[in-house]
Amino acid sequence: MARNGNERAWTEWPRAESVAAVTLAILMTGAGVVLLYAGGEALILGAVKLGQRARLSPLVIGLTVVAFGTSTPELAVSVEAALFGHDDVAVANVIGSNITNIALILGLTAGLTPLSSSGVSLSVMLIMIALSVLLWVFAHSGNVLSRTEGGVLLGGYVSFNAWILST
Repeated sequence: MARNGNERAWTEWPRAESVAAVTLAILMTGAGVVLLYAGGEALILGAVKLGQRARLSPLVIGLTVVAFGTSTPELAVSVEAALFGHDDVAVANVIGSNITNIALILGLTAGLTPLSSSGVSLSVMLIMIALSVLLWVFAHSGNVLSRTEGGVLLGGYVSFNAWILST
């Protein structure tokens, strides 16, 4: 996010110096939750209709369109954090989000109603594991994720999507 010299970094705003600042923060959080819910509903509806018109299976719709749509907020947070020099937030956001998606979201959803994973092939699971291991190797090679390594991960994402759309 481009910032001019008069704007403060996202980690500095709003400061809880007054009741008004706290109230504003609460209202913004509430508005964000409402907009997030509405956006999620629109994303799912649009993705399903788009996928149906393109004659994609529900699995492919979930692995591509819905996955990208639900990950764009994390992309925005991580890019902005990295641009402001908060690399630890950028990396932790992605790792925390994946742990939350796997453990909390799938765990809670399966606790409410059993989920069939029969549509998710072993190949898809192996690709997910391989990319996770690759991230671990890259992140521990000098404790820096380089542009080249980021490019390899991005290439893995593009290749995965090309493969899943072609099958």
